[in-house]
Amino acid sequence: MELKIQGNTTGVNMVITNGDVVDTFLKELHDMERITMQRQPLGDYFNNQQIRYIPIPDDREKLISELKDENISFNTFVKKYYLKGKQR
Repeated sequence: MELKIQGNTTGVNMVITNGDVVDTFLKELHDMERITMQRQPLGDYFNNQQIRYIPIPDDREKLISELKDENISFNTFVKKYYLKGKQR
């Protein structure tokens, strides 16, 4: 069986959403040209699991907490992490 994502080394994530909040968040990322989106059959998720272990970033919990914090806007979050990373 040939996989659509076989050989991709830049990273492919399959996201299953269940609600407008996540859909809106992903659309904002797409509008900012940070991600590309493509609808795929749900079966592709189960057939194309990653074959390598990817370590969880050390600051993952901090990032998630800040995304949940209503006092931190999405734009502030992007400026703090994404734009800072682009300057490296």
